[in-house]
Amino acid sequence: FVPSFIEGAARKCEPSLGAGAFLRADYRAMVDRLRGETDRSWPSARLAMEKMTGTPMPEGVSDATARKLLEETVSHELVGELAAEDCAAVDSLVRSLSPLPTENFGAMVTALVQLTSDDEDADMPFRICSAGAR
Repeated sequence: FVPSFIEGAARKCEPSLGAGAFLRADYRAMVDRLRGETDRSWPSARLAMEKMTGTPMPEGVSDATARKLLEETVSHELVGELAAEDCAAVDSLVRSLSPLPTENFGAMVTALVQLTSDDEDADMPFRICSAGAR
C-alpha cells in the first residue's frame, strides 16, 4: 500500500507544496521501485494484514483482488487523514525514505503501527502483538 499512499499524498498535497517538493515530481521513481517489489512482498503483507485485523481474507478471493482491496482501503484511509498542514512533513518523510532499500518499508510500517498502538485502552482496530511481547 505504500506506493498508493505516496501517489495519493502527492495528489492531495500538490496544492500546498512548493515547486521543489519531492511529492511534486521526484516520488515517481520511488513508487515504480516499490511497485516492482509488490509481488515478492505480498505473501508477508497478506499475513500481516490478517494478523492485524484478526480476520482471514475471505475464501474464494484471489490474491490480486485481495491485494487491490487492501491497497486501496489502507491508502484511502491514510490519505483521507492528511491535512494540508501535514503535507510538508509527509514530503520530508517520503524524501528521507526514498533511498532506503524496499525491505525497510515493511519494518517501518510495523514499527509505526506498534508505536501508535502502545496504549492498550486506545480504540485501535488492530494490534500486531501485545505490549508485553514487544
